[in-house]
Amino acid sequence: MTPVSFAELNKEWHLIGNHFVQVHPVELRPVVSNPRIGLQLNVARSIPRVSTVKSTTTGIKIVVTPVWFEEIKVTNPILYPPTITTSSSIELRRSFDTLATYRTIRDGQHNKHIDFVAEPFKPSVNSIETLIVVLDMLAQSNGMQTSFTNKPFNYEHSMYRAACGVVDLSTVPLLNVDGYGPLATATFNLKLNLSYEEVTSSEEKTSEFVISFVNDIAKKFECLPEYVRVFELARGSLIAKWGFTTTDQEYTHNLAKKFVEEAQKPFSVDLLVLSKTVPANYSIQWEQIPSVLQLQPSAFDPKHDRDYRNGPVHDSEQRRGNRPYYRPIGWYRHALSVIDKYPGDEHWLGMNNGAAEWSVAYHGTKKGAVSPIIKDGLKEARVDAYRNQVVNDKGREAQYGIYLATHCNKGADAQRYAETFTVKMPPGMASEEAAYKVVLQCRYNINTFTEHSWTWKSEPFDPLAKEIRVYKMDGVRPYGVLLKKVNQNAEPNLTGVWICDDNEHNVQDAGTYFVSQFGEKVFWFGRQYKAPWNFANVSYGTLSRNDRKLSILWGDLPLGHNRLFGRLILEISPDYQMMVKGNGSDKIFGGTHFRRVPNQHLDKFEVDANMKWSTTTNDMSGCWKGNDGTKYAIGTCQNQIYWLGIDETNKRSHIGVGTISGNIITVNWGDIMSAQERFHGEIECQLQSPSKIIVVNCICGPFFTKELTKIS
Repeated sequence: MTPVSFAELNKEWHLIGNHFVQVHPVELRPVVSNPRIGLQLNVARSIPRVSTVKSTTTGIKIVVTPVWFEEIKVTNPILYPPTITTSSSIELRRSFDTLATYRTIRDGQHNKHIDFVAEPFKPSVNSIETLIVVLDMLAQSNGMQTSFTNKPFNYEHSMYRAACGVVDLSTVPLLNVDGYGPLATATFNLKLNLSYEEVTSSEEKTSEFVISFVNDIAKKFECLPEYVRVFELARGSLIAKWGFTTTDQEYTHNLAKKFVEEAQKPFSVDLLVLSKTVPANYSIQWEQIPSVLQLQPSAFDPKHDRDYRNGPVHDSEQRRGNRPYYRPIGWYRHALSVIDKYPGDEHWLGMNNGAAEWSVAYHGTKKGAVSPIIKDGLKEARVDAYRNQVVNDKGREAQYGIYLATHCNKGADAQRYAETFTVKMPPGMASEEAAYKVVLQCRYNINTFTEHSWTWKSEPFDPLAKEIRVYKMDGVRPYGVLLKKVNQNAEPNLTGVWICDDNEHNVQDAGTYFVSQFGEKVFWFGRQYKAPWNFANVSYGTLSRNDRKLSILWGDLPLGHNRLFGRLILEISPDYQMMVKGNGSDKIFGGTHFRRVPNQHLDKFEVDANMKWSTTTNDMSGCWKGNDGTKYAIGTCQNQIYWLGIDETNKRSHIGVGTISGNIITVNWGDIMSAQERFHGEIECQLQSPSKIIVVNCICGPFFTKELTKIS
């Protein structure tokens, strides 16, 4: 297909009945390039289009789009699956309505029946229709509608389109830029001396008002009318929520500042609607308000799809643009047709590590997720953790950043970065509802990025798991959309907070236990300081799901008078809410019944770093300190070693349980903490002296202490 001619852009067509009808011509005015934008678009300036008017309890919501935006609503009959009725939920019907529009545009047959009985929708990760439904849910999560078009366009104009409220797959990464980046909208709540009831008495009158208002603003402030949108009209005294969005935030700032100055006095009467403004010192609210996610059926390129679901779990290093990355193991890639979307650049998508080749990274799609996880806790959403650092180095051009990860499963797919969407299916269908995660596979310009350690420590456990911050907004190009099915029926998990009762001695609350489970491995930290037998213990064991039994080794830390250790067998209730001491357990362990308590206790969990640990001179028990600042309380019993590690911020802790053989110590360890990612692994240590332990091998997992020294 060839790009749409400018004459075609100057026509407004509506689908009426089964015919496309030209409604009216639009006004052409010359386009003057803005030097801050750096791009002159020879696009017709015209009156806007009011695409949607939706009534709410507080007023009406409005979607304003440029005249070149193609909105096609399906009018052909839809034959739904038999179990979808008029009483079915909107959420359930929406997937099929979205697919009906997609099929209509894909096939170019606006009179064809859409038959979901003869051509059923079968969700799967390799289904393009599943991808369409998930992308529609992604659009909803960002406050957008989904639209389809067969009109081709080059992605070099995508920033302009996004500023007009029309986002495509190339500009989705801009939705998570801290401070809203180039898509920041300066919004105002403008009071007008007009009757709400009269303005909203019909869709036609509402449209007339909106079009007049937009044209007044564009005329007064000499900007493109596409850069002005009205979002809402509030009931009562007419208050219009509207805003400026341009492709350059400084230009948007200047327009907004000028409006604030001008709105303090009456506007000229030749501005028919704007002259009704009540003069005031209006405040600016900055938001990101995309209107539409526009998709093209031709934007997908199935011949370049890739199935990574059966790849090796531990993938080897790959390289593009002469920089390393990992393949998205466990995902299915839906390729995008991008080869001809960036005229004049034929090498960015190369595969031979050439000089002009862009590198590979991944972008999570969760709304509001910007910064990485930091050691000292979780940064608030939309906080650009590295902005100041990068701006100091690169200058103001680097004030906005798009975050990518070189590892899909350790970066972009972290729970806080990749959104999960559930595709619902009507009852009685062969396919059941399923949940999917979506991530964008991208190339990034190797001349416009900074690199940062992904993990919460300065030394990453995987040298390739990096955080990439691209500071040029056109420096990221998605070329694939990754889907992964999420297991909604995951096995029950013991992770959480438990209270232990001792029914043999009629003692309630005989200790609180903080439990972490990783697959079949289970770790805990137990604490009791209210009872006379003050203690702290740790444990490590394995879970047998078949018979619901937990077999663990536990040992006391040097806190109380006693130093005990042993084996414990716990029988788990079917709902994983109770555990009972079973046969095979050492009698020396006092507790008999464990019961789960609400996890809000876990959110408040902190280990008292100032607890007074007892020590001895004839073994390793006592207080130790790691070279990274982590404090260790270590207990030993015969050839067993038990420890609790608390980092220097007292925000993260882990426990370790292992064996001592000569001067070699092998330890299984696991994190016990709140509201953060948890890690676990196995290390091999060497006892160099009674007061020094060296970590010689991280068998698996990210362990950061390299040397422990006994301090008491």
